[in-house]
Amino acid sequence: MKKFIAIAVLPLFLILAACGGQSKDSTHSAAAPSPSASAKLRNIDTLPPSFDGKWAAVDTDKDVNFEAQISDNHIVVNWAPTKDNPSTALYWDGTFPVGSDTGTIVSQGNVKKMSNALLASGSKTKKFTYENGQLVFSFSMMGVTTPVHLKKVT
Repeated sequence: MKKFIAIAVLPLFLILAACGGQSKDSTHSAAAPSPSASAKLRNIDTLPPSFDGKWAAVDTDKDVNFEAQISDNHIVVNWAPTKDNPSTALYWDGTFPVGSDTGTIVSQGNVKKMSNALLASGSKTKKFTYENGQLVFSFSMMGVTTPVHLKKVT
């Protein structure tokens, strides 16, 4: 029964992800800043005292949203419910080794757990960056990659 529901929900997630294209006012066409300029743009001096807690999508108007829970150097990222789809599903489960003051954290994924989740990432690692009060990671589906911005809510 679980497989039937997962198979039935997959096309909905794929359609929602495909419909979330970039708007015309997107700034992706601008030249990427140099690494030193990028470091200056990040608000590294204001890392949170703790990453532990619930994080939610900044832009909840998108067709695809995520939420995360961080505790004890562990992160779980789920597809979050949207106005059109009340379902949740695992996207990422992995380590969250805080200790670097650079604002970048490389998570090692729980590949075994994610392999059993239909909508989970197939990657072994995922880079999370803390910038300007937001936790940012890249999400890819069907050849399209987009940044996901999460803000701490608890």
